[in-house]
Amino acid sequence: MKSVRLIASALLLVTVGSYSIPFADPIVKMYTESEMAHLTCSEQFDEHIEILSINYTNGICIHNETFGVKNICNGKTNCSFNVSNINIGSSCGAKGSATLQVEYDCIRNGGWSDWNTSASCQVTCGGAFRNVTRTCSNPYPNEGGSACTGNAFDEQPCNTNNCIDQDSACLDTPINWNCTNGYIEVNKAVWEASRLCNDGYTSFISHNVIKRMQTRCNNRTTCLFTANDHTFGVSCSTLNSRCTIFEYVYTCIKAAWDDWSSWSECTKSCGSGIQTRKRQCLNQMNTTDGHTTDCEGNGTGSRSCNTDLCPYCHDNKFQYTSIQSDLKADNSSGSGYLMLNGIYTLTCCGRIKMWEIIPVNTGRLTFLIMRKTSNNKYKCVGSNQIKISAKDLRKSKQFNVSEDKRIVITQGDIIGWFDSGNNIVGFLDCLSINQTCPLSYRLNSNVGEGDIIDTESLRSTSDRSYYVEYSTSENRPITFYLPSKPITIPDHLNIDSIVMTVPIYDPDYGDYIHDVKLDYDNEYFYFDTKLRSVHVKKTLPHVVGQRNSTFNIVLTFEDSCFNFASANITITSFNAPPEVSGFTDELIIDPSKLSNDSRFHIFIVQDPSDENISCGMKSASHSIEMFGLEMKDNDAYLRVSNHSAISNYSSSEYELVIFCDDGTDETIFKLTVLIRSAENDQPIDIISTDKTDLHVVIIGVCASVSVLFVILFILALIRNCQSQHSTKEKSERGLNTDLSTIDKTAKPNPYIEMEQVVVQQKANASVETPAVCNH
Repeated sequence: MKSVRLIASALLLVTVGSYSIPFADPIVKMYTESEMAHLTCSEQFDEHIEILSINYTNGICIHNETFGVKNICNGKTNCSFNVSNINIGSSCGAKGSATLQVEYDCIRNGGWSDWNTSASCQVTCGGAFRNVTRTCSNPYPNEGGSACTGNAFDEQPCNTNNCIDQDSACLDTPINWNCTNGYIEVNKAVWEASRLCNDGYTSFISHNVIKRMQTRCNNRTTCLFTANDHTFGVSCSTLNSRCTIFEYVYTCIKAAWDDWSSWSECTKSCGSGIQTRKRQCLNQMNTTDGHTTDCEGNGTGSRSCNTDLCPYCHDNKFQYTSIQSDLKADNSSGSGYLMLNGIYTLTCCGRIKMWEIIPVNTGRLTFLIMRKTSNNKYKCVGSNQIKISAKDLRKSKQFNVSEDKRIVITQGDIIGWFDSGNNIVGFLDCLSINQTCPLSYRLNSNVGEGDIIDTESLRSTSDRSYYVEYSTSENRPITFYLPSKPITIPDHLNIDSIVMTVPIYDPDYGDYIHDVKLDYDNEYFYFDTKLRSVHVKKTLPHVVGQRNSTFNIVLTFEDSCFNFASANITITSFNAPPEVSGFTDELIIDPSKLSNDSRFHIFIVQDPSDENISCGMKSASHSIEMFGLEMKDNDAYLRVSNHSAISNYSSSEYELVIFCDDGTDETIFKLTVLIRSAENDQPIDIISTDKTDLHVVIIGVCASVSVLFVILFILALIRNCQSQHSTKEKSERGLNTDLSTIDKTAKPNPYIEMEQVVVQQKANASVETPAVCNH
């Protein structure tokens, strides 16, 4: 069980001298769509951007999710981006008419100044320690930044240079060389004859006695001797002089550290680990007179690392003794508390599965999880209730939370409770002199989920610690409900058209989406973080002769406990065949009115992908030479090529097969041409109006009208079916008789909503599979 027992709290106060952290208003900038946004902070102070809010507006379309702009700019000192749907994560923009308001802070973390080494050193050589100080002023942190970590004072070695002693001694003078925490190294030793000693002497005979003195004194901490011929083993006495002066130079060699090694790897990947480094002590030795030279200070160093929050809570129990009898009941006014610091502030992620208290009063207790929204404001993101009876008093009472009520907690959340004034939770006195008292705020009214509390309006106290324990279970990741097959869309969708929504579900109570990583590198699609929908980013590719193209877009979501979940969406675009409108499958022609220039408008054709269309006749039931197909813009006309030849055929009905081809797909339909003159029309029978048959006549007329309506309805369905069916055959006849081409230029289509896309897909589905409607 992962649990935290809250019976004591330590409050760590970090001060930055007497410096008052400055408060700066957020920076607000306004841009229009397609404009380049530039967000900047101070390079001198190494400030970094933190996005507070955005407001992307186009008419009634408002987008204020910050995920997109945050991913681009947060943590940078300078940030530039094009104001567009893909970068903002919105579908509100449209042809430069949207506006963007960005509000951000420049976060300045504190930095240490150089060490102040003005304090004097106790020695001029050989090394000592002196006090040094520094301030968190390079730069000072601002309100949003963090203070410096580490010590503002230290001890540093000074004057570590080896001491060099250079002097002279007269005949028979005792000499004592001494190196504290070091050893002697003789650099010069000369025994000389002179007329005088000390100042003003003139040397005229000398002997180099360095080897003898090195043998006597080197590698020793002290060396005591007398300046005379016996010590040096040589004499410079003559008739005119004798050895009277000793000149020497020796150095005190002390142990010193070499440079530090690199820091080791952190012992933990999160949750505060430790890094170590080492250095080696140089000149370390045992002297010939039984002393040891060693470096002062430590040869190893350590520091904290990876202090970021771990994804889940860690076991962290506080030791306590039997305190049930010592707990006090709060008899003051008020009904609950918010615990704002110390161990009451949550530093991990998970779901609360158990609460535990030692109650001192009966009643109903409501536990609260509060999440910070601004400087002093906290929002209630979840609550659990427990009922305390008389038999529970002064005992450890556990409340196990059901799966659906386990509240998600994350770093920075605080706990609290509300008990309608019964003051159920017991406490112990906390003496401020010990600096272990938590800061708590007294609640005077009930708090419900979604309520926001401003702690500045509450009375604070810091003289007590409450007994509260909670245990956690792991947070569950975000899940998606995505189709198993690729999403299919026509390739003529306009920019910003919606492709699909991404159903996102988080099973945890109180959890939220912390971040959405957008697929900025995707060439054709972008994601709206507010609507959670995929949209067309640029004109989809279309290759003549290629029916389908396949694309992928990858989205990564992160919940409040840093659980990552990715959605890999496959999208297939298809070429839509030419669309024919205004077509009726039967055309009646009066032969008496025909001429070689007779033309009849029969349909309008358009290609959704704005490609060139070729239309023509595949076949006719008798002779295709009698008719031709002509195009003018999008309008198709049937031309009677040889009207005189029509009278040579016994049939007065012709079946024409017409096609329209965009280079990838064909749309094929049939047209029946009826040659019928006015003289061939049959007269209408006169219906008797005899009184005896009147009712029969009326019934017959009504029945005839009903049958006529049914026939017309069936004919309309058959014609519509024939106009939508296609085959894969193509005509190679000349354009001057039965083939015409429409040269198209791309024009933007109106915005297509999701419902319209679905209808369009269903309509085109019948075109891709050739079929024939039966009359």
